[in-house]
Amino acid sequence: MVRAGCQGRRRPNYDFLMVLSRGGCQENWPPRATEASSVWKKILVAVSKTDTLEQSALQRALALAEKEITELELLQVVYDSSLESYPLMPRDEDYFDVRDMLVQRQSAGLERIVETLQSRGYTVRQTVVWDSPIYQAIARRAAAIEANLVVCESLRRTKGRGLGNADWRLISVCPAPLLIVK
Repeated sequence: MVRAGCQGRRRPNYDFLMVLSRGGCQENWPPRATEASSVWKKILVAVSKTDTLEQSALQRALALAEKEITELELLQVVYDSSLESYPLMPRDEDYFDVRDMLVQRQSAGLERIVETLQSRGYTVRQTVVWDSPIYQAIARRAAAIEANLVVCESLRRTKGRGLGNADWRLISVCPAPLLIVK
């Protein structure tokens, strides 16, 4: 039995977990170059590491960006729960200095990735934010830049198949089509 609106559903490609859109079922994945050029002008890539280009979400976004002129924005969400949950640490200048130091450290690493990609001809920007939970930070940034596509690695922290709780929450709040890469 075939559900209406999802005829011709293909077997999943296990390079990525799922593509979801508020528009519903994605029947023709991956899109041809002409489809990608007309749809994805801004891609938000949530990166998990700032020391390497070898990240599955970044590589997938770069493959999509090669097809046409696309603006990429790399987003690194920084958060240290030990700073937030320590009850005796006052919210004074020291707290904000430590927080700013952590953000600047991640920003410096991400800047090297951005410079490398710009030297290869990509249009890339970077954003490093202190925020929690990560899925809300990604969704807020996607809405702020009006991203046409959000690409991120699975937010699941444990080994295993399937999606974690944060992945499902990102799916429910993301304002743009979402590609979750394993």
